[in-house]
Amino acid sequence: MKYLLVIFINFSIAINYAQEADSISIQKIEKDKLYQIERWEKQIVDARKRSDLYTEMIVLMELIYFKTNDFADNISTYEDLRYLEKLVANNPNQRAIKRIEAPMNLFLGFNLRDQNKLEEALPYFDRAVLIAKEQNQKEFYKDASSLRAELLNLMGKRDEALSHFRRLEKEAKATNDSIFKNRLYETISGFYLYEEQIDSSLFYAKKSIDNFSPTNQRAFRNIRVAECFLKLERDIDSAVFYAEIGLKLAKEAVLLKEQMMAHDYLADAYGRLEKYDKAYYHFKRFYDFEQEHRSFDNALQIGNFNTQQEIERSQLQQTLADERLSNQRIIIWAVSGGLLLLIIGLYYIFNRLKIIRKQNKIIEQEKLRAEQSERHKEQFLANMSHEIRTPMNAISGMINAITRRNHPKYQDVYLNAMKISLDNLLVIINDVLDLSKIESGNLEISYVNMDCHEVIEHVTSILKYKAEEKAIVLKSTIQDNFPKVIIGDPVRLNQILMNLVGNAIKFTDSGFVEIKLSRDNDKIKVSVTDSGIGISQNQLDTIFDSFKQGSNISKSRYGGTGLGLTITKQLIELQNGRIWAESEEGVGSTFYFELPLIVSEDAQEVQSTFTETQLITLGKELKGLKILIAEDNEFNIMVVKDDLNWYIPEVNITVVENGKLAVETFSKENFDVILMDVQMPEMNGYQATKAIRSMEEETRIPIIAMTASLLKNQIDKCYNAGMNGYIPKPYKPEELIKTLHDNIKKNQ
Repeated sequence: MKYLLVIFINFSIAINYAQEADSISIQKIEKDKLYQIERWEKQIVDARKRSDLYTEMIVLMELIYFKTNDFADNISTYEDLRYLEKLVANNPNQRAIKRIEAPMNLFLGFNLRDQNKLEEALPYFDRAVLIAKEQNQKEFYKDASSLRAELLNLMGKRDEALSHFRRLEKEAKATNDSIFKNRLYETISGFYLYEEQIDSSLFYAKKSIDNFSPTNQRAFRNIRVAECFLKLERDIDSAVFYAEIGLKLAKEAVLLKEQMMAHDYLADAYGRLEKYDKAYYHFKRFYDFEQEHRSFDNALQIGNFNTQQEIERSQLQQTLADERLSNQRIIIWAVSGGLLLLIIGLYYIFNRLKIIRKQNKIIEQEKLRAEQSERHKEQFLANMSHEIRTPMNAISGMINAITRRNHPKYQDVYLNAMKISLDNLLVIINDVLDLSKIESGNLEISYVNMDCHEVIEHVTSILKYKAEEKAIVLKSTIQDNFPKVIIGDPVRLNQILMNLVGNAIKFTDSGFVEIKLSRDNDKIKVSVTDSGIGISQNQLDTIFDSFKQGSNISKSRYGGTGLGLTITKQLIELQNGRIWAESEEGVGSTFYFELPLIVSEDAQEVQSTFTETQLITLGKELKGLKILIAEDNEFNIMVVKDDLNWYIPEVNITVVENGKLAVETFSKENFDVILMDVQMPEMNGYQATKAIRSMEEETRIPIIAMTASLLKNQIDKCYNAGMNGYIPKPYKPEELIKTLHDNIKKNQ
């Protein structure tokens, strides 16, 4: 669960943390490639204008070779190859044919194979092998022979493919051609990888590695070995070893595709080894390459379109030149020239509009893809929140029920441990949701009357058990003249302090943790000091980054997602505040934060938490309340019934298991309030609420959502359906009783 959660979080924030220097390097390489393509395309256009067939054929073959090997542009290269094939057929005596015929057939076969036109591809590989052998073009003979064997396997002719591989291996050994032999082993490794015979693939992949082959081949082969180890799911350290070598070689040879593969495998491998910082780094680099490559592909498509336009324009210009030579009369020449210029102008405008439409289409597709990704992410978060919070609600309720009843004293330590563990899990879930809200701009800060004294007291009362377990003194100091009631967000202040004080206790083995609250002119100043392990000076600059912990921190011992300080910093900055830290290793740390101080003009008493006695008093005011509960989870039903019976005297409870039954029961009986679960079979809570609202006349019954989905759009959906409020799962008893009390009194 921990690994999956970290991987998901990495995905949701990777875009925001790309390394600028490496990104600029990638862009420069891609820009250089585009520039090289433009140079070749210009040479081809110029050669056509001069009717220089030799140059046109040679340069076009170089362009095809470059596109195929560097970024697999199958669409435009296939069109270029078919055009080149026609040139060869129409000009059989052209001296360029000897240089280009073997690679042309090889790439045609390769391209058709990628289009899954296997039967069409085989004759081209056969011709490439024959021509390369006759003309002693060793490199193309090796490639064509190996690719032909691969194709036979794809066609289902496995035995024939193996026989072909064995024959090629004999040829390589007979000629003592180690480079050919190693390239052949690489191809055989790919053959077995396709067959999912991973052990055999690994065997040949290792045999293919040598120190004499070109760097690009050695890079790919080391990465192939890493891939095999990952697929075998054993010896992950070896996967890391070979992937790191492959990445280093790929960087030396400036191979973007191989670098992307290496980062992908390293992210996977380090993730399995639970080295999440390294896994996150390599996932981020893989994501950068993928994004840059996508942008490059878009630019390439536009470039191909412009090239085609340039070719067609040159053909029109040639037609115009022929027209000029053939016309003898000035009037006819002027009219024809004028018409042709008009056509060219219209054609140019038409093509420019096509380019703009194509660019807009690409932009729109990227926008839709981003929106779809955001929707998937939002849906995942909603589902994750619901699926985790629902059982947590049952556990939390049962702990509360046991705690408030008579029970053996020795069980207190276990109940406290369960409560702390549940709170820790809830903090992690809330951190993930809050981070997503901050990224999407949906996290809202509320400004209400709050009592900072009460917030600090609440934090210390919750965390005192953690401190007592470690024999740590947890204390708080509040400046004498600090205002009693101020304007702010008590929920977010509580969250900030829970993160900072919780961290201080976690990383302190003995001594103390102290919270200090003071007024500094027009600012609230808070410090959290501990006598813990401290943070090194070189780590202080990055301690607020996502998934960062000090280098002296053992994750296996202290745990944590590394998100707490990131979210704390962002919550403070959303309130126009700032946070910083001072620390010394082995001595301790102090975290400071400041928030704007707004003293409330309405100094009425503020109460955000309730004692057990106060809750019972509120419950007595609801005596005899008749409640309809729509909930399909039997454990949650058990918990909410227990809470209602405990706090509300003579409460009358009716339970139904879906929205449809809720509507039917409401139509037959009178109730004071409805507690409505959101996700239920047959009819969900939104649909049931709308159906009930349509049945009402003048009076409207309070309908309160009980939901485990706390994203803003989910809460808005509750209100839009006609609900009066919501109770989050897992809820605290005061949230249930106070919400019921407020809505009942408001409706009277």
